[in-house]
Amino acid sequence: MPGAPLGDQMDRDEVLRLIVAQLQEYDFPSVAQVVATATGLTDYSLDPSPRLAQLAHLGAQAEAGELPLLDGAQAESDDVAMDEKPTEAAGLSDILVDKNRTTFGQLIFMEKTGDSAPLPPYTPGFTGKHNGIISSLTISPDGKFAATAGYDNTIRILDMDVMDDLLNNRVAVPKNDAPVRGGVPGEYDNGPVYKSLFDNSGAIHDLSFHPSGMILAGCFEDHHIRFYDISRSSSRKSFRYIPDTFPVYSIAFYPCGQYLVAGTAHSSIRMYDVRSFRCFTASVGGGDDTTTTVVPGGAGSSAFGSATGTKVAVAGSVPAGAPSGPASLLTSAITTVRMSADGHQFATASGDGTVRLWDATGGRCTSTWRHAHNGHRVTSLQWSKSGAYLLTSGADGTARLWETASGRTLKAYYGAVSSAAVDAAVSARASGSAPTAAMVGAAAHGVASFSWDERHVLGTALEDDGTGQVTSQVVAWDALTGDVVGRFDSMHRTGVARVASSQHSPTLLTYGDDGKFRYWGVRDSDIMGGSGDA
Repeated sequence: MPGAPLGDQMDRDEVLRLIVAQLQEYDFPSVAQVVATATGLTDYSLDPSPRLAQLAHLGAQAEAGELPLLDGAQAESDDVAMDEKPTEAAGLSDILVDKNRTTFGQLIFMEKTGDSAPLPPYTPGFTGKHNGIISSLTISPDGKFAATAGYDNTIRILDMDVMDDLLNNRVAVPKNDAPVRGGVPGEYDNGPVYKSLFDNSGAIHDLSFHPSGMILAGCFEDHHIRFYDISRSSSRKSFRYIPDTFPVYSIAFYPCGQYLVAGTAHSSIRMYDVRSFRCFTASVGGGDDTTTTVVPGGAGSSAFGSATGTKVAVAGSVPAGAPSGPASLLTSAITTVRMSADGHQFATASGDGTVRLWDATGGRCTSTWRHAHNGHRVTSLQWSKSGAYLLTSGADGTARLWETASGRTLKAYYGAVSSAAVDAAVSARASGSAPTAAMVGAAAHGVASFSWDERHVLGTALEDDGTGQVTSQVVAWDALTGDVVGRFDSMHRTGVARVASSQHSPTLLTYGDDGKFRYWGVRDSDIMGGSGDA
């Protein structure tokens, strides 16, 4: 209120926490992350809350004389009332403890296997196609767009809202004679394919959305990272690119949007300033201590800087700042990198099956998990929303949940695959041959994903239908108990399929070696009904 002394103000960090939660409530997750990172805020939650708006409303009423100021007892009572609202998507750290559960760190496991959370009734919707194997799929931080990359050198940008509208018959299904968007055949004004991007540059290994949601980065076998502006209707080529001297396998943006971390066939981590494209590196020494580190600070602008040119100078055989000598290098190429939601850490997986955690601000390796999947390669990484847990999948046919602070495996997800057949399936895929009945139960397990509310872990597996025909199944485990709670046919008939889940709604995308991607959602008519296996 006017004239209030500084001592009567709320603590700075508490105000910032309220701002971050309110931005989440208003559906601005990337802005919330930028605020938290830029202000150096710690110990905050990315869960949405309207508490700031409620307090502002009460303050405005009191200032106008419409609401008498409350005494201590009334204020305490009203604070409780304000927090009482229907619980939405509860994450792993948000589930309340009861007598049937026991707590390990922040994660809570049920003791009774009969308490497993049921699987939502997923229904197949829009199906699209690439002219070749789909190598990567990612969903934007705000959940509005998805992007797929194929070995046909094409990237497709998908509108998640339109796919949901099609599933619920809110718009007409696109027809071949429907008007096209931007003059490109197959892209319809009322269709989910928002845009197609073309670069005849070889295989695309990974994709990552900028926190703004309007810039997409892709990394290529031809040693380049390319940037696309999906907000420009006429732009179908990259507007800038970073050349490296090795194939680039995986990329991830920092939440602040100014930096990007990359894993390549070289054994040093790359970190790039996306404005200047200056390269920073960090490597691990023989004792897993970082020997040389030249990395960006944690805070930075969220704006993706414009450029007058499209090319930057290529780095040398080892980028500036990288240590030399075999003792200072990781033991294998970096195949996957993933950033935590708060930007404080990132995780890497190497071809030798090792997972490492890194301090994203200091560039220091903080934890090493060797043989994370019994010596098999690690095929995917995903952070929990809280950043306290990491989900991995591997060619041993399992998914594993790790507590990042201790490095403990809290839960392993079995029962969907036969690990004895995994290597055969992987070898067959690498050689281009189709799976056979001999690979019954082999893991398609290229990716494991948390469901939108983190109550389930999702993966895929190959199954024999009894006639010798192998089908790809989507498999769901209860994240807390590890029980298989459901499975359904992914409808991908050739090769291996994978699954990716939105973190904002009960929707999935499956994609695979048949070149197809498929949207799965929950119909409006099923939302209020009981849920079960699809």
